[in-house]
Amino acid sequence: MAPSPSAPSDAHDPSSGDAVHHPPAGHDHAATSSECDEAVAEIYAFLDGELDDTVMIQVEAHLRRCSPCLEAFDFEADLRRVIAAKCTEEVTPEIKARFCGLLRQLSDGGPDAAGVSSPGSAS
Repeated sequence: MAPSPSAPSDAHDPSSGDAVHHPPAGHDHAATSSECDEAVAEIYAFLDGELDDTVMIQVEAHLRRCSPCLEAFDFEADLRRVIAAKCTEEVTPEIKARFCGLLRQLSDGGPDAAGVSSPGSAS
């Protein structure tokens, strides 16, 4: 569920100029390693607006008080902005079809056209 436009969780929008606001220098980092692991695991869903409101608020709160996690979030948001700005070329239908075919072969466990086996299978 994406947050409403008026909600403070608009901070997840990587295209906006405002990411989650950085905590003041010298903040108290009381988060446990498991809290950080959980927050970092949710960064992509957070950026995509795919978290329910409760989890979104929990992740935002964690990012506001944890500089290392906020740095990871900022990096991912910046990376998305760069990719969106630089990757503007259209992919031809032929390349899309070939790519989809290769993905299907890999997901079926068979080798792709180059003879590379899918991860976890014997070569």
